[in-house]
Amino acid sequence: AGEGRLRVGSEVLKRSPSTKELALANPQFVQSLLDSLAEEPEEMLMDTIQMIPLKDPVVLSTGFVVDRSTALKNGRLRLESCPFSRKRLELEVYPLHMLRKMVVEWRLKQLGRCLQLAEIFVEAGQWPHAESIFQKAEDFLDDLNDGTYLHVAQQLANLERRAPQMSATRAAQNYKRLCAVATPVERQRLLREAAEEGLREATALLNTVDQDVVSAAGGHSPPIAESPAWKQAREWLAMHAWLTVENGMREDLRVAWGEQLLRAAKVAGLELEARRWGRYTYRLLATA
Repeated sequence: AGEGRLRVGSEVLKRSPSTKELALANPQFVQSLLDSLAEEPEEMLMDTIQMIPLKDPVVLSTGFVVDRSTALKNGRLRLESCPFSRKRLELEVYPLHMLRKMVVEWRLKQLGRCLQLAEIFVEAGQWPHAESIFQKAEDFLDDLNDGTYLHVAQQLANLERRAPQMSATRAAQNYKRLCAVATPVERQRLLREAAEEGLREATALLNTVDQDVVSAAGGHSPPIAESPAWKQAREWLAMHAWLTVENGMREDLRVAWGEQLLRAAKVAGLELEARRWGRYTYRLLATA
């Protein structure tokens, strides 16, 4: 059903620019496209205890199929008796490789639908809908392991990069995906771009925090650590750890990042962090 709705919707959108514009302005048409992503797989691909699609199907000693996360916790059997037959369970569960292959195929199909729909909404500039689909696609990729499906991950990353705004968390994930499939030269360019974007966004947000502090001087205001701008700045600054591991920053950027990390800690009164980033920045300046 979902595949049929998406196919029909795609055909409508191909007819003419005016038809496409009218269709995407119709809430019912748009909702029909979004609903095409919500369908569940056939019953054999569902965990009938949690009522969610299987990820890693295993068979219990009684012959019933559940997801590994349902059957086991920390490698040990969660249940003493089978919830279906009430018989006592043996300790071992057994993987079902063919069924897992079918699960992967279903998730890949759903992911393909996500990318197809995301492309439609990106082209139309309907970013809230595109964002919701990006999140669905992210979830499918997480389940599939995006390191295995790099070509699909790259498609998603390229679509997400076209959004006018992107959260720090998504931007970091996006850069990581693109770096995973890039040539060495392209990878270095992406790392530099990530370092510059993260620094630029964090600096702008901390400037906003400073303005809020000045505006609130003498009056009652919530702690800086509760400020949305400060929290967003911290999310961008969290990219520092990844960039450091990947050796993705020039020396001048290292100092600038250190200064902003110090600034974020000081403005929020985080003394231990401030001392840490103060020492970090001092060492960089001393060896420059």
